[in-house]
Amino acid sequence: MTRRLALIAGLLSIIASACGTAAPTSGPATYDVTVDASSPAFNLQVTAYFPNELKAHPGDTLKFTALDRGEPHTVTFGTLVDAAVAKIPPGPPVPSLEPYGLPDLIGAPPQLPVSQAAAQPCFLASGAPPKDACSKDQQKVIEFNGTQAFSNSGWLQPKQEYSLKLADTIKPGVYSFICLLHANAMLGKITVVDKGQATQSAGDLKDAAAAQVKARVDALQPAVDAANKATADSAFAGVISEKVPDAQAPIFAPKQLTIPVGGSVTWKVFGPHMIAFNASADLVGALAKAPDGTVAVNGKAFAPAGGPGAPPPPAGAAPPPPNAPPQTIPVVAPGWDGKGLHNSGFFLSFPPTFFSYKLTFTTAGTYPYKCLIHPDMEGTVKVGQ
Repeated sequence: MTRRLALIAGLLSIIASACGTAAPTSGPATYDVTVDASSPAFNLQVTAYFPNELKAHPGDTLKFTALDRGEPHTVTFGTLVDAAVAKIPPGPPVPSLEPYGLPDLIGAPPQLPVSQAAAQPCFLASGAPPKDACSKDQQKVIEFNGTQAFSNSGWLQPKQEYSLKLADTIKPGVYSFICLLHANAMLGKITVVDKGQATQSAGDLKDAAAAQVKARVDALQPAVDAANKATADSAFAGVISEKVPDAQAPIFAPKQLTIPVGGSVTWKVFGPHMIAFNASADLVGALAKAPDGTVAVNGKAFAPAGGPGAPPPPAGAAPPPPNAPPQTIPVVAPGWDGKGLHNSGFFLSFPPTFFSYKLTFTTAGTYPYKCLIHPDMEGTVKVGQ
């Protein structure tokens, strides 16, 4: 009888494992969440956490790992976040979190101001985040007990790991976390349960994250395939799809173009990108961190060189409604001889208003180029070959 009971217990254990149900852990667990995503299919960037939902016990630790996809992110908890998430209307991303009591990591163009309370770590038991950076004491990571007003990782630099322990005193409930740049386009939630209740295994989390990434890749793949068939007069700088609004393929497509001397390339820009030739290393990256910890937009990367840049919106003009018909604003640069820096400057190109960028090449040669925000977003123009 004992042997039979042991066999039954073993079978039940296998079934539970196959169904993805994890028994309560005997001690604190660490759960891994990636910030953004990558894929071998094509260069990928996603404004999401993977997975974006999980369960945990008091005393467990959440470990967030920032992937180097170029766009800055934060992981921000707190009662201010929970209140903002409850108030933000469903639908497209809100342009600013400030009306909801949270600082914006990067403010509106063309100034692109950076909030130091968002860009640097900040942990407040109560009150609103300051206009400037939090004090040194407030920048020290503290356990999250569910009652703190603001628990902010700050800007997670490439490959950075950020661990946040859930206090033993945190009450069961649902707690939201958000990116202070991408607002309601990048949300997650953790459900804290009593220690006697089951959570999920590390394998469950990994599988859930992989499935969420695959769904984005599958949705984008047809658009990527179509972009790779484009020609020099309708090339792509970035690929997006209405089927997956929180993801993009930061690619130049086709990756290699061949034109005659005196020919030109016109890129249709989709997303936040630059088109830069002969860029030095200090121009790469959306944000830059000073030795004192101050974070600022990398102005050298965003500024046009050798061309007019994106035209500013008319003074006092209201943003177009989301259902407005799409329009493309052409930007034409003068001829370029292949010498020195040429940078289109920063384009924020999303529906309903897109930009195109035309550049004429006057000298034979092979010219590699890149987006200064997104790593691995590179291309080559061969002229007269």
